[in-house]
Parts: sequence; structure tokens; C-alpha cells
Amino acid sequence: MRFCGTCGTENTLGHPFCGNCGQDLRTGAASTGDIPPTEPPPVGPTGTMPPTDRDDLRDSLGTSPFDPLGATGSTGPTGTMPPQPPPVSAAESTSQLPAYDEQAPSHTHYADNPRHSPPPQSDPTAPYQQQGHPQQENPYEQFGWQQPTGPQPGQQSGQQSQLAALAANPVVAKLLVGNWRGAGIVAGAALGIAAALSLLLAAMLKQDETSIDQMLTLFGVLLAGTFGAGVSASGGDDEMSMSAGAGAMPLTLSLIALGAAVYLFRKQTAGYPRVLDALGDAARTAFVVAVPLFFVSIVFRSDFGGGIGEDMGTGDGSFGASRFGSLFMTFIVVFSVLAISCFMRRDWLPEKAQKVHDLLAAPIWGFTALLVALPVAGIVGGILLLLGGDDGFDPGDRAGDTDLMATMAMIFAGLANAGYALIGLGSLVPVGFKLNLGGFGPNGDAKEMERLAHWAENDPGLWLAPLVTLGVLAFATSVVVRRSPAPGEILRNLACWLGLLVIALPVLSRFASLHAKMRVKADSDEGDFSGKASAYLGVDGFLMLVMVLLITALIAFGLALFHGVLDWNQLTQQAKTFASSVQAHPGQPQQQQQQPPHPQQWQGGYPPQPPTQQYQQPPQQPPYQQGPPVYGEPQQPYGQPPYGQPPNEPPAR
Repeated sequence: MRFCGTCGTENTLGHPFCGNCGQDLRTGAASTGDIPPTEPPPVGPTGTMPPTDRDDLRDSLGTSPFDPLGATGSTGPTGTMPPQPPPVSAAESTSQLPAYDEQAPSHTHYADNPRHSPPPQSDPTAPYQQQGHPQQENPYEQFGWQQPTGPQPGQQSGQQSQLAALAANPVVAKLLVGNWRGAGIVAGAALGIAAALSLLLAAMLKQDETSIDQMLTLFGVLLAGTFGAGVSASGGDDEMSMSAGAGAMPLTLSLIALGAAVYLFRKQTAGYPRVLDALGDAARTAFVVAVPLFFVSIVFRSDFGGGIGEDMGTGDGSFGASRFGSLFMTFIVVFSVLAISCFMRRDWLPEKAQKVHDLLAAPIWGFTALLVALPVAGIVGGILLLLGGDDGFDPGDRAGDTDLMATMAMIFAGLANAGYALIGLGSLVPVGFKLNLGGFGPNGDAKEMERLAHWAENDPGLWLAPLVTLGVLAFATSVVVRRSPAPGEILRNLACWLGLLVIALPVLSRFASLHAKMRVKADSDEGDFSGKASAYLGVDGFLMLVMVLLITALIAFGLALFHGVLDWNQLTQQAKTFASSVQAHPGQPQQQQQQPPHPQQWQGGYPPQPPTQQYQQPPQQPPYQQGPPVYGEPQQPYGQPPYGQPPNEPPAR
């Protein structure tokens, strides 16, 4: 051990500086307070140590805690010195010391000596006060410095504190912290596929008089429409203003982009342990998709061009993707699709949710099959139009002055929409358009919603539309049956399949059809005018729901019989029983079946029973009571009366 000669603190051998005062311990024993090793002094006759220089040093220090020998004396129980450490030579002491070029430790190593506490922090204005300067509350005023504004170092502003409190919220933290890289991959794939297809279709739809600005606006409309956003337009001048909105999803583009998103999302979340983590990624993916589309709806907007604005007299006007729909509708559509894909993972769900999964998993697979079959139905519908002969479909005639490439682009974008309309025609549902002018125009409202017979007059190939409808609905219903885990659950899943169609078909009819609204306000010398108009192009939504449900129910009934879930004989017997129970003819008397009175009306609790015929048997006697048998005479059988005696009379004694 080494003792500091300045403060007397005990230091570990090898430390170059004192842990208390920082004094250099390498200058020698005289300055560091090292005690050179000496031989134990002789013991006096009385068992006490003779006075030495070290005793004098101890007496001068008194009972200081820095006394290396302690304050209770220097002798042991036998009058000898306490045990001392082995002597260390000068060479060994020098070899254990660090080099002089090493950095000296700070003089505030209070952790090495727990007996001392760090000195209190001094006031920064203390040097000025010690030199006689007057005490100032603010040093900036004393020296004329500019007072800094805003939060000082180590402080947070009000906005920063609010953001910190918001980030401390567990719900917000769950949304902010997650797999943003995986969400970006899924969102980038969906946006990339939709952008490539939209740009291709916009280039095909471009005409000679269409500017680059308008083509980019059309690209933005198709891109946002892929995820459910509509189109908004506004224009006007000093006397008239107009605002309009329209919406129709190009289902072909939507199925491709969202299908790719679901595929990559399931791969990214395959190793997740909980459904909440996957739902958080679904929300992040929807956010990453919605934000770029929102900026697209702001940037890619153009004027009406020659024709529309001039004909309506609206002056300046612009159109583009709906800002509201690009942000919120996109988020809702993407998050809903990805959340449904999370629901299909049964191992993620809690026990109660697993029961709901067992009811809806097979119907969701059936509806997915229906969506996938829509483009196929659209292709079949195009073939049926081409089979119409001379009166059939001709793209050049239907397009008019429009280029053939533009017509093909419209057909591809609306292929799934056309397939849904063909299923409506095959279900005998009216298909067409409705126009409510709301006071505009001299002819008032216009409507042309016609059934299959009307549209098949010009295109005879559409008479095969019912076969297409039966094929698509049978395919979707068979998927429900195949996805049922057990035969006993087929009937239940078919019932849930019909219930899912009640909810999903109106939504699908809305997305697959074109709907538009317009509002006009005018203020002129002749008076004020305000009017609304609306248009619809597609199938009749209500009748579509009724007819598809009816056809699907019949197909489900046939599949249940085919798979043996229902017994035909049992059903016919139950039908006959029910028919006989409700059948009544007023002109024929009804046969009333007399029921016996209630048992409580009879004394004794039960009605009297008719007597039953009983044969009275004579008492039987053992053979030995009739006397011993006589040899040579015929004997009667055991238990029978003697010969020549009536059976009901007792035997003669």
C-alpha cells in the first residue's frame, strides 16, 4: 500500500496519482508518504514499544482517519507490531508504475475513494463575485450580450414535449415502430405494377389533340382509381361554377396490383408470432401507398382542353384524381384487403376469433374465386360478341372516330367490369345507364336499363350469357365446398357463403359500375340557378343481389346432394309430410281423428281397457296324485285332462 504524504489517503500500489487530492505519488517516498519497510522494533520489558519517529507522527496526527496504524494503539495482543505487507524493492515498485507519457487521470476520481464525496458545483458567477464584481441576476445584461431565444440546451419546447408525449402512447408507438422496410417492399410492388399498367393504358388512350399534361393527368386518374379513388373536376367563371365527381375502379388493374400486394405481404409476415404485428404492417403498407397517391392527385391535374369547358361555358377548369379518395379511400381499400389476408391465418387468431374464422374462411375463398373469374368472364363475353355474325360486335364501328388502340386499352382496363356485367345479363338482371338531369336539358331524365333479350337482338352471341353465369357461380361455390375441412361442415359453409354474398355483392356492384354527380350554380342578370345531375352505368344492384343469391342457392343445393350432405329420399318424405299437414280442401269434410280422453278424466287415472279373452286352465296336479299308472292302458300327457273329459272341467276324483 502507498500513503499520500499530502492527505494521508491509502492508495493501491501502482497508481501514479492520489485518488483523493491528485498528488503525484511517483516523486519519492518523502513526497508521497511511503513508509519504507523496517524491521520490527524490539519489545521492551513491559511489553510496550519504545518511542519511535512513527509513534511521534501518530501522536501528532491524533485519531485522524488517515492514520495507517489506527487510533487504538500500535501494539498487538502480545506487544508486537501488527502484520505488515512484505517489503517491495525499488526495482519492483518502478516496474509496476505506468509510463510518464500516459494521460494522467482526472483529479475527480471520487469513485476510487467512497469515503469522500465530490465537491459541490460552484456558481459560474463566483469568480466575478470574488473579484469584487456586483452580483448580477442575468450575465447577458451585465456584458451587453444578446439574450438567446427559444429553449435552452437540455430543455424541450412545447411542441417537442407534445410530440414526446404522443410518441409515448403505446398505440402510436406500435404504429410507428415496425417493419417499415417490409411495408415499403409490399407498397412499392403494388404501386409499381399499378403505375406501369396505368402509364401503358394512358399512352394507348392518348389522341393527337391530347397534350402531355392531360396524358399524365389520365395516368394519375388510372393509378388512383386502381385503389378505389375517383375523379374530381371543377371550373367556372364570374357567372357560373361547376363541380363534378365520378368513380369506377378498373377492376383488372386492381386485381393484379392488390393480388401482388397480398402475395408479398403474406411472405413478409410469414414468421410473425401475432396477428397484431401483421395488422400493424398492413396499416403501414396502406399508409405508404396512400401518401404518394395523394401527391399524385395534387400534381397531376390539367385543364379540360378544347371542347368540354367551352361547350359548358365554364371557362377555366381542371380535373384529376380526387384528393380525398387518393388518401383515405386508398388507405381503406389496401388495409381492408391486407387485413382479410391476416384473418385467413388461423394460428394467429385468439380462440373466439378462430370460431369466426372457421365460419368465414371457406366463403372468403369462394368470393376470391369469384373475383378471379371476372376477367375470364370478360374475355368470354368479348368472344360472344364476336360470334354475332354480321350484326355482331365491331370495334371499329363502336369506337367511331376513336383509335383502335384506345378502344383496346378501354377493353383491357374494364375487362373484369365487363365480366361482372355479363354475369348480370346471364342472371336476367337489367344492365344499362340512368341519367338524372335534375332540370338540365329539354328532355329531362333518361334511362335505358334493359335485360338480356334487348341486348341480344344486336349481339346474338349474348344468348350464351346464362351459361357463363352458371359456370362462374358454380366454380365459386365448388371452391367453398372444397375448402370445407370436413363433410359435416359443408352445409354450414354453404349457408355462410350465401350470407357473405349479401354483404359483398353490393360493394362489388358499386366498384364495378360507373357513377357520377355534377353540381352547377349560376348567377346572372336573369336570375340565380342551381342544379344537380347524376349518372349511373352498370347493373341494377338490388336485382343483381336477388338473382345471384337465388342461382347460387340452387347450385349449393345441388352440390350438397352430390356430396351426400343431404339425402334426397329424406327430403322428399319431409316435403310430403309438410304438404299433407298444410293441405286443406274447403269442399271436402275433414276426417277428424278421435283422440282418447285425457287419463285424468277417469277415476283411477287410466281409461278402462277392453276385456281380453282368457282361457281358464284347470289346476294341474302331479301325476302321482292321480294314482299309479296302469300298464297296458293309454296314458294322458303330462298336464292334460284325462281322456273323454272336457278341457274346461276339473278332472273327476
